[in-house]
Amino acid sequence: MELRRLLRGRIEWSRLEAVAREIRDRYDREEVHVRFLDADNWLSTPMVVDDQWFVKVISRQNSIVHALFTTGRNLGAFSSGTEGFFEHFATPVEMAQHELEATRRMRDIGL
Repeated sequence: MELRRLLRGRIEWSRLEAVAREIRDRYDREEVHVRFLDADNWLSTPMVVDDQWFVKVISRQNSIVHALFTTGRNLGAFSSGTEGFFEHFATPVEMAQHELEATRRMRDIGL
């Protein structure tokens, strides 16, 4: 359990508040209601804002954990005789851009 907590890390409350303020300002809201999802997620801190937007806050720590998982999955693929195909993202921004693009593709096909 301690290893999990260490790997997952925690995002400082002030940074989460800054994300909520940015959403409030970007969408010209007086205030926003943030509900954190009770999810065992190692790669982000998921939350729902105003029951309208699903937001994943991705930290540098999440990016490092993603790199470890990606390396492990690719090693498994290589050891079974296939080429690794899981992509590594060096920064939280790259992870977020990939997530956004994947979400758009799913929406485009009706999911």
